[in-house]
Amino acid sequence: MAELSREAANNIKPGPTDDKISPEKEQEIVKEPEGFFLDKHNITNEKKAEDSSVASVMTDALPPAENEKKENTEPSLVPLNGLKRLWQIMGSDERTKAGINTITGIASGVANNAVRDWLGQSSNSRLEFSSSGSVNTDLLLPLWENADNVLFGQAGIRRNDERTTYNLGSGWRHFVNDQWMLGINGFWDHDITGNNSRVGIGLESWHDYLKFAANGYFRLTNWHQSPLSAMEDYDERPANGYDINWQSWIPFYPQLGAALKFEKYFGKGVIAGNSSGVSALKDSPHALTTGLNYTPLPLLTLSVGHRNGSVSETWAALSLNYRTGLSWNEQTDSRSVGVMRSLAGSRYDFVDRNYNIVMQYRKQNLISLSLPATLTVEAASTVIIESSVTAKYGLKNISFKAPELLAAGGSLSPISATAVAVTIPAYLNDSENVWRLTAIATDTHGNDSDEAETLLQVIRSSNTVGLTMNSIGDIIANGSNEATATALLTDKNGAPLSNMAITFSLSGPGKRCIINGSSTCKITLQSDTQGQATIRLSTVTAGNYTLLATMDNGNSDSKNIHFIADISTAKIKSLEVTKNNVVANGTDTASLAVTVTDANENLVANQAVSLTAAADLLLSAGSVTTGSDGTATLTATSNTAATLTVTATANGSTATADVTFVADRSTATVTSLEATPASNLTADGKTQSVLTAVVKDAQNNLVSGMTVTFSADNQAQLSSPKATTDNNGQISITVTSRRAGNSVLKATVNDSTTSTTITFVADRSTAVIGSLTVTTDNATADGKAANALQVTVVDGNGNPVADQVVALSAPEGLTLSAASVTTGSDGTASLTATSTTAATLTVTAKANGSSASAEITFVADRSTAVISALTVTTDNATADGKAANALQVTVVDGNGNPVADQVVALSAAEGLTLSAASVTTGSDGTASLTATSTTAATLTVTAKANGSS
Repeated sequence: MAELSREAANNIKPGPTDDKISPEKEQEIVKEPEGFFLDKHNITNEKKAEDSSVASVMTDALPPAENEKKENTEPSLVPLNGLKRLWQIMGSDERTKAGINTITGIASGVANNAVRDWLGQSSNSRLEFSSSGSVNTDLLLPLWENADNVLFGQAGIRRNDERTTYNLGSGWRHFVNDQWMLGINGFWDHDITGNNSRVGIGLESWHDYLKFAANGYFRLTNWHQSPLSAMEDYDERPANGYDINWQSWIPFYPQLGAALKFEKYFGKGVIAGNSSGVSALKDSPHALTTGLNYTPLPLLTLSVGHRNGSVSETWAALSLNYRTGLSWNEQTDSRSVGVMRSLAGSRYDFVDRNYNIVMQYRKQNLISLSLPATLTVEAASTVIIESSVTAKYGLKNISFKAPELLAAGGSLSPISATAVAVTIPAYLNDSENVWRLTAIATDTHGNDSDEAETLLQVIRSSNTVGLTMNSIGDIIANGSNEATATALLTDKNGAPLSNMAITFSLSGPGKRCIINGSSTCKITLQSDTQGQATIRLSTVTAGNYTLLATMDNGNSDSKNIHFIADISTAKIKSLEVTKNNVVANGTDTASLAVTVTDANENLVANQAVSLTAAADLLLSAGSVTTGSDGTATLTATSNTAATLTVTATANGSTATADVTFVADRSTATVTSLEATPASNLTADGKTQSVLTAVVKDAQNNLVSGMTVTFSADNQAQLSSPKATTDNNGQISITVTSRRAGNSVLKATVNDSTTSTTITFVADRSTAVIGSLTVTTDNATADGKAANALQVTVVDGNGNPVADQVVALSAPEGLTLSAASVTTGSDGTASLTATSTTAATLTVTAKANGSSASAEITFVADRSTAVISALTVTTDNATADGKAANALQVTVVDGNGNPVADQVVALSAAEGLTLSAASVTTGSDGTASLTATSTTAATLTVTAKANGSS
């Protein structure tokens, strides 16, 4: 079936009309994707005139009903119209376009006819069969409508295995902007099986191939007996709730659709699924249902779905939908499904809601039991309690319980099916005396009632007891001295009660009691004819006791008895130091406590105790007296850090205790700091000196456990920078050094510092010549002027070595001041050297297998410089004024040493030209010059220097 455009479908109106589509309107035909051409305006039941002219060409494109109509309408003109249309196509200038327009017109006509026929329906009915066994039928009738609105009524009935339900409702649907339908509806749902009613309010929003719906359900009927056999003991009523529904179909295959539904109901004991019975009850259940539906033809729809959530079930349904006003062919033509799923085609679709009433259940009170709320009873009495029972199925039994009452000595005795005899326990002084009796009734079907309760408020019995002590004053707790007591039992009129049980109990600090000669703290006697019972009692534990005389009904009387210690057997039980390890500063105090008891370990008050102590211990008192608790305290001070003994004596018994005094750490200082050995320590990093510090407090007590901080200068190394004194107040560390010299060692405690000095010397075994240095150089080589040298000897750590002999040697021509020298305290020794030879000479020093050399320089004696020679090195030059003869002048000192840098003045005979008027000697004491002449002759050159020529 062709797909309707939204605008065309929303403009379709049901019922016949006489309007025809004009040629002008034919230009407004629009095409949906994958659909037929439909008239944008109203589609009528009459076909356009052109349709008949092409029927003979395209009759197969029309449904059978349409073909019948064509055949019955002017049959003689059908062939002529067809030939005419064919002739127009063949005669057109654009035959292809004309053919397409012709086919388009035919398709549009077919679609318009199908839509008009579909919208000709006047109602919608449905018959549905579900896999759960239910059968449903519904009918929807339009009550009033126009192009944009539909007012409809809907009725239905559904039947399953348990209930028959009627539904009656009405709604209004409004079509907006050719796109959407918005609707509202209301329903009355009535279950005739259980006489339950509810109302539902729903909202709808539809589009082509899409539907949304939301519904709320509200009960009208309240609790009443359920008619279901499985719920015979339950009341029922409709549950309030809501659901939200979504349906959609595939536009290109509208036969297949999907649905999604969420539903929620409120309250306890709701059955939201198709199951029934107590096991299906849920509290405020919810479920999400997913489903698929398949509509092969408008008459038939198959649906399956699964519900999950508080309810889990799968279902299937077969739905037969018959629409009045449509032919059988139209309702069985699969091509009509597309129209059916359009917004216009679903105009009369049923409201999407839950037509079955979801029920809520509550358990009936099948059996009820009541007891008196409270009863006031006397202690030790017996009371009959009657109960009231209402049972739907008859009473089986009643279970009475009173565990606290039974534990207190009471009892329960049933005397009939609904009554019990309760024996009240004795009155308890330390209790509220209210007992709780509960009962649960059970019927013949095994149903239990709610628990019923009675509170038994107990008051004292009118039978009482009075207790009299026959002994006056304190009684010695020695097990021999006794007190006597008498109990008198009387009724409410004061008459004595004979042969009545009376229980005496003695409570106090002691666990050993003696009553009437027996070792017990509790005894029960019978009253005599005068209503009296008398006992004798004693104990071995001193203290305050209470004698209690108690009747079986809980009434009682009591007296206080005071037992005291036996001072005749007093002895010192202990002497304890309660505050120990105090500072021995003469101020801080140690505390002691002495305890005195008798032969039965009872604390003895007012007992004098004498005290003695060691000579260095000062006590606060020479004697003390015990208090009511049998103890006495004292204090002690001392200036001596030691453990001192205190002795206590009382009634011939003694006890001792040791008191410990400790040094005063707050006044601790280093009183002694000694190094052993303290001098001539080899500075080799191995030789050690032991540094010992002694720490004492202001009272000259050695202080143990005190942290001492050490430090050293001159690169001395400590084995530990911090250490703790031992029990003798001492601590020792070691000191080493690789540097010779004095090191100051310090020990600090409490910001107080003590110091001592130790001396390290060089390691002669590793002595080497560190250096041989020329301190004066370039002396005149005259055998008198001297160059000076210094030799330095150090050990393996670079410390100067004193008193080290150093052997010296020199080459020939060099005279040393000594063959050996000895280093001084700084590790150095000096020497001098003279020579008559101007040269650089080497001096060697040796010590402890090591050696060093140094070069010294002697220079010529310029003061004795003379010209030793003036030599012609080139002679017989041509007298042409250009060719030159060469000369060399040599200058030496008095010891024949060449004199450098000596200026030599030159002179020559007439006719002889010198290269310079003077020359300066070089390092070898010589200087050169040339001479030219134009005179061929032997000429004289004269050189003068330092007065010599």
